[in-house]
Amino acid sequence: MYPLASSMVFGNVMAGIYFHDYYNHRLRHSWMWHYHHRDYDRSHWPRKRQEEYERWRAYYDSQGVKANSNYVDPGTGRDEDYTESHVQENPDKFYGAEAVEVTVDELPNEAELRDEVLAAYDPDNTQATGTSAQPQKVVVQKKVVVQKKTSGGTWFVLVFGSFLIAGIIVLVMYNKGYF
Repeated sequence: MYPLASSMVFGNVMAGIYFHDYYNHRLRHSWMWHYHHRDYDRSHWPRKRQEEYERWRAYYDSQGVKANSNYVDPGTGRDEDYTESHVQENPDKFYGAEAVEVTVDELPNEAELRDEVLAAYDPDNTQATGTSAQPQKVVVQKKVVVQKKTSGGTWFVLVFGSFLIAGIIVLVMYNKGYF
């Protein structure tokens, strides 16, 4: 009924894949990837996420990490970043003379690092206060209470829908002579 190209375009639009998206914004990258790829378009990010990116950038700067635009997150699809065979065929473009292999087990745990960076961050100062080689661990105990609330619109749809279904059933039964 529709040409294949039209259905593919519609499917891409429904999945959120747009043709001007050079960076594949649907792919989730680590803060380490964002640190290495500084030309990535972050103008559409909310202010809170940009501030967190600046904290991570200050942290990686304080650790002496050198930016490398060829960095690829482990576990991401090679088709989306760099094809593995291309990297193997051109190692001089991707690895220097002092290249060190890094496995997934050796990478930092970003969940723990995030807590350390946020605990060491001073909002009055633009730099992180814990810029030593090993940030001090700060134990903060918070009690989080989660209250699930159903919105009024959801209740309206549920009640109205149930009345509508019951009404249709009663109407069908009435037309068949049950009443």
